[in-house]
Amino acid sequence: MAARNNLLFCGLALAAWPLLGHRAPLVPVFWLIQSMFLGGRSRDDPYPWVIVTEAADVTHAAVGALAVFLAGILVFICLAPRTDR
Repeated sequence: MAARNNLLFCGLALAAWPLLGHRAPLVPVFWLIQSMFLGGRSRDDPYPWVIVTEAADVTHAAVGALAVFLAGILVFICLAPRTDR
């Protein structure tokens, strides 16, 4: 679960870097906070997009975290100026 969440957070930060620069690491923090407060239909039933609060054996959460990580790398490579790499 920790590896899955780290992939998600790194992907979010990488995707936000071209837009926010050095403030990009705040995006995963805000994602975690909003996931805790807005991420569930009930106590043990999180929305699929939350990923952070899903159980360790949930497949769609791992696939989603990997997709966000790969998208973050792609956005960073394509949109970040060379001086920021």
